[in-house]
Amino acid sequence: MDSSEEILILDDDADVGDFIATAVRSTGLQCMLYSNAAEFLAALTPRTSLVMLDLMMPDVDGIEMLRRLGRLDYKGDIILMSGVSKRVLETAVEFAGSMQLSVIGDLEKPFRLKQLQEILQKRHGAKN
Repeated sequence: MDSSEEILILDDDADVGDFIATAVRSTGLQCMLYSNAAEFLAALTPRTSLVMLDLMMPDVDGIEMLRRLGRLDYKGDIILMSGVSKRVLETAVEFAGSMQLSVIGDLEKPFRLKQLQEILQKRHGAKN
């Protein structure tokens, strides 16, 4: 994994966000955590290679965030996270695909560290 790649996390729950950021950092990657959609979007750059999105945010829902990423022509990978039903996650993955966005995994909250690490390791293997 390239330690210079930019990874952004958007989650409004501070405890969950810290858990995710710690998990990502445990793999040797650096990341930035945001709880506000506007700040998250402002931090997005062409070097951002992975975003992790909570579908249930107070200021913008996950589908709208995927729409915005599609309009920005975001080319990196996406991991979707949510405490909603698996079907809602699946629908969001389908929607992202229709926007030509690359969703490499989805996580139902609460999820285990191992689940996140598996997605990150699979992603790393696919890039090599």
